[in-house]
Amino acid sequence: ILDYWVKNIEKLISEADFWTSAGSIEHWLNSIDYAFKNGGYTIWGQRLGIDSLKEFFEIELRGRRGRTGVQRPFIVNYVESKPLINIFYVRGKGVIGAGLVSHIVIDVHNLFWDEELKEGRVIYPLRWVMKVIWLHKSVRENPTDPRKWEGDHIDLFFRSGLQHVVKPEDVEKIRKFLLSKKDEIQVTLNTFSKEVYVLRKPVIEEMPSMPNIHEIIKKVTEELVIDEEVILLFITSLLAGRNVMLAGKPGTGKTMLAKMVSELLGFKPLIAVANAHWSRYDVIGGMVLKGGKPAWKSGWLIIALTEHLRSKHGGGRWRGAYLIIDEVNRADVDKAFGEFFTIFAGIDPSEWIIPESLIKEIRSYDERDSYGLDFLELADKYLEHIDGVGYRVPDDFRVICTLNYVDIRNLFILGEAFTRRFARILVNYPSDEDKELNVLFSKAEKEGFRKEIVQSFKEDIKEKLKKLINELRKIERLPFGPANVYSLIRIALTYKTLNPDKDNISILKKSLETSISLSTLWDEELKKGVERVINNVLGSA
Repeated sequence: ILDYWVKNIEKLISEADFWTSAGSIEHWLNSIDYAFKNGGYTIWGQRLGIDSLKEFFEIELRGRRGRTGVQRPFIVNYVESKPLINIFYVRGKGVIGAGLVSHIVIDVHNLFWDEELKEGRVIYPLRWVMKVIWLHKSVRENPTDPRKWEGDHIDLFFRSGLQHVVKPEDVEKIRKFLLSKKDEIQVTLNTFSKEVYVLRKPVIEEMPSMPNIHEIIKKVTEELVIDEEVILLFITSLLAGRNVMLAGKPGTGKTMLAKMVSELLGFKPLIAVANAHWSRYDVIGGMVLKGGKPAWKSGWLIIALTEHLRSKHGGGRWRGAYLIIDEVNRADVDKAFGEFFTIFAGIDPSEWIIPESLIKEIRSYDERDSYGLDFLELADKYLEHIDGVGYRVPDDFRVICTLNYVDIRNLFILGEAFTRRFARILVNYPSDEDKELNVLFSKAEKEGFRKEIVQSFKEDIKEKLKKLINELRKIERLPFGPANVYSLIRIALTYKTLNPDKDNISILKKSLETSISLSTLWDEELKKGVERVINNVLGSA
């Protein structure tokens, strides 16, 4: 039926039921962007509280008396198979497009618009999917740059939200308008029917050659005991334009992996360790008192963006900067990352926008820290500005988060609204214990331990240590990653250097005590599990 109407545009225009949707440029930017990613289908919605939604269904479905809103004729006419045409109106611009309604849905689970992502709740639960039949030429040619959008004028009064066009004279105005756009309607439909539509420039303009990527992997595996496939996936995700979340048990090398890969790709790593007290002030920035007067102090994201622009355009060692947020789940995401949701609204770097409101906020302070001062200057000079919307985040800037999981009772839960902004990579314990020990003992030699002591100790205790590692890692709540193993090796080799006559098993036992998680001190069950493994592998003496 939809195809029939699209192939018979004049008949569609003459028989359609007309509706208008007025909204902000930010909302329409989300919807137009969606259309170009989804073959010409887009989404719009009606603001309804849950109580209003319940009331609507009480009235309509149970036949109870009460007032009904504009939703009733919209749904009834749709059910009766009337073609519904929705006119797209942008406040301050005019009419920018039109769509033929294909589906009406109630959706209380999926966040779509930036406003919903920022607040973490569905605001527009009554939604309709539309086949876009006409877009203004300026929108077709600049779908992600609303500062270049223009709109047409129709002599109607456009109110916010969904409105039914019922006056015959108003219906006739819309019909005449759409008939005058017949050629543009065909261009719009052809635009979306193309097999490939290039919406954005490539994210990576200069990707490192494959030999260089393998060289990076080689250098990382000389220092860290992480499977090569994990490292390759991490590098690939960064080069593909994704922010990345590295998740795994403590001690698996997540933070060092983030730091090393950042450096080897040529980006300065800035490491911030999250905690439960983090707020918007720590992530974005905010007001401090300086000499009794309000002043702007930058948070980690503004600091990292400033360092990125300084490095990228300063001609020094670095190509830019990456922000590494360590142990992100120690922060309350809802409290600290609200504007992060807005800035990194989607997974594609071309969707990342620093909002105009934040820039204005920083400018409003007479006193600013050095990062605030430099950020404004560098943003004006190097970042693309979308009038009324904000500044594009540089497409080679990345945020990398690490997430530890052992005892989730001590951590905040990260919701899907946050985690979907990242490529999620699991960093497990190494799959090859022989390789793990070879790397760690080799690392000890590089750090200055005498080769003969390292080799002698390794040959004597290697099989016992392998079994110990294997058994300890079976204890679910005990973190015992390569970092813990290396701590054990360093302490054991130091002990052996100072006490060469001491037997190696005793040294291994003593060193292990200093490398096990402190939680064994107060978790009796965990303590007994560790003691059982040690006695079974190393003996109880």
